[in-house]
Amino acid sequence: MNQWNYTDSMLAFLIILASTNSNTVILNESASMWYVSNNNMQIFVSKSDCRIRNIRINGIQILSSPVTISTPGFPSFPQRKIRDISLNNRSPYEITISCTEDLQNAQRIVEYTLDTLRFTIEVSFVKTTPGETELRIDYHLPVLENMQYVFFPNGDQPLPTKAADRRQLLYRKDIAVPCVSSYNKKTNCGITIFSPLEIDKPWLAFIVDRSNIVVSNRRLRLSSMNRVNTAITIVTHGGDWRPGLAYLLANYPDHFYPKSKHVIEGEGWYYLADAFDDDHQIQEASAAHTSWTEIHGHFPFYGLYVPEVKEWSIIFDSDNYDLIDWDKGLGRKKNNVTRMRQAIDKWHKQGIQVYLYFQCFEAWYRYALQYFQQSIAKDKYGNPLPGWKYTFLMNPDPEYEWGNHIVNQIAELLRVYQNVDGIFYDRMDYWHYDFDHEDNITFVDNRSAYTLALAQEKINGKIFDLLHQNGKGIWGNGPASIEVCKNLDGVMAERYKTNLFRLQYLTLVRPFIFLAYDREPRDTEEKLKNALLCGAFPSITMGTGFCKKLDEKYRPLFDLIRNRKWVLHEDPISIPENLLGNIYQTPGGDYVVILIDPNESQLSATNISYNVEIAVRVPNIEQINYAYLHSADWSGIRSLSIDKHNNAIYITLPQHTTASVVVLSQKQR
Repeated sequence: MNQWNYTDSMLAFLIILASTNSNTVILNESASMWYVSNNNMQIFVSKSDCRIRNIRINGIQILSSPVTISTPGFPSFPQRKIRDISLNNRSPYEITISCTEDLQNAQRIVEYTLDTLRFTIEVSFVKTTPGETELRIDYHLPVLENMQYVFFPNGDQPLPTKAADRRQLLYRKDIAVPCVSSYNKKTNCGITIFSPLEIDKPWLAFIVDRSNIVVSNRRLRLSSMNRVNTAITIVTHGGDWRPGLAYLLANYPDHFYPKSKHVIEGEGWYYLADAFDDDHQIQEASAAHTSWTEIHGHFPFYGLYVPEVKEWSIIFDSDNYDLIDWDKGLGRKKNNVTRMRQAIDKWHKQGIQVYLYFQCFEAWYRYALQYFQQSIAKDKYGNPLPGWKYTFLMNPDPEYEWGNHIVNQIAELLRVYQNVDGIFYDRMDYWHYDFDHEDNITFVDNRSAYTLALAQEKINGKIFDLLHQNGKGIWGNGPASIEVCKNLDGVMAERYKTNLFRLQYLTLVRPFIFLAYDREPRDTEEKLKNALLCGAFPSITMGTGFCKKLDEKYRPLFDLIRNRKWVLHEDPISIPENLLGNIYQTPGGDYVVILIDPNESQLSATNISYNVEIAVRVPNIEQINYAYLHSADWSGIRSLSIDKHNNAIYITLPQHTTASVVVLSQKQR
């Protein structure tokens, strides 16, 4: 633990007193230290080496040693020296301490900025000699000795700090929101550390290393021609992880909130349609209470979704034809603009919204080679990166010919299919490195490259704007990161429950769908339980018999979470350890508690749990007077008694088996 002399401790105490009733940032100093504080955080920065010696939250020390910023490849050589340390008291609401260091072959600038809500550490590098190299910047925050739990947004439950040791979660692969939370319930003290969304990240990981949370930025391109910027931001809260997500939601609304009211109004059960579905299939989908459908298979091949001709042959997922054959009209079947417009109208007559399949990454390899060779993404050996069947991955940066083609395709889609509701935007999960192009940020295996996820961020801005300006919506499949979700309307998780659990944090306030491809009753039940838990609507089952009965059993439960949003107050629910649960709020102000037992099934002998106790803590507890129980295991609604004390609502479920929903309401039903 850090040792503090009496002067430091007394000054810290006075800072706390001074800032208790002030919404400003205060700077004090001693002979050896700067002390910067806001209402609940105090930062102690050494004047001699500009290192953070301590951080206190509401007077509680959270560091067990100083913060370390390591840059492997640029160690502290004898030539290292601190050139300048400066203060920038920009306003009563923000103070920055800046340190410039001369290293061997590079200059490093470290800035500590505290405002009324957050603390940001930003590290910038400039190379002072010719050439380029890979840069790695790691932030080591020794906070875990004073915390009890670590939470990653990957769908797992919070882990005790010791159980989390040696865990590494890679951004875009393991997590889609770049953050980690750690907290102590006993002291009601917690922090969330995140990488600011406005900073590009070729490679980012969150690592638990004994007492440290390490935020590691790698594969950064450092040259004398560019300045590399990385940063972490720390926000404080109580002993829970939810307020950290609440901060991100409040400060990056465009990345979380949907733009299209159309998508919000159409949220519900999903049906995967083929362009050639007949009237009977459309009526069956309608009878299954489908709210919206994605039409696939309407286009000739990947990369060309709105041909210039009025009729075309369909040849995707096959290599039996070449471009000359296609130009001659050869293919499996033919499609045309008129029948597509009629198909869209048929779905609309059943009250079902229609989104046409589209994507920006994959192109039929023959098409790519013929017309877009300069945009093909390649591996470090110069080989095209493979995509889905018979496709190459393309670089969709709108400055390149392929990206420009994709933008033009969206414009054509809007012109040709004016009756469509929007697009189903597939393959938002690619984040490969393209070694045939450069983004001036990425450096891998001693070579400049282009992180494809960054290209998608660029093109998304253009095509999303076009669609929204024309009143259309966008459903996106499997986004790898929150950055590619900016202005996205709805998110799909496809096939695997790991995708569902990981992507749920992208949908705090936007519609969510789970496409499970379920054909067997056990798969259908798993789909329904997990989707309900994560606040997602499910796809219509592809099975028959009991699969359809299960869909019908769960349908009333999903109606309760339509247009829900996450409840992100601190510690809003307590449930038995053998259950999984979450809590949402509806547009009407009701709270909806979801409970599932991951080990119980309606398909086998079940163990009924009796007198299941839960607690709910929400800000307007005094207005909640009614509780109603819904279940997947029996029909009907049961009124429940509620007990209010200690700022919580306590409810006892008389029984629970596989899935239960408790609705807390201000109004009697």
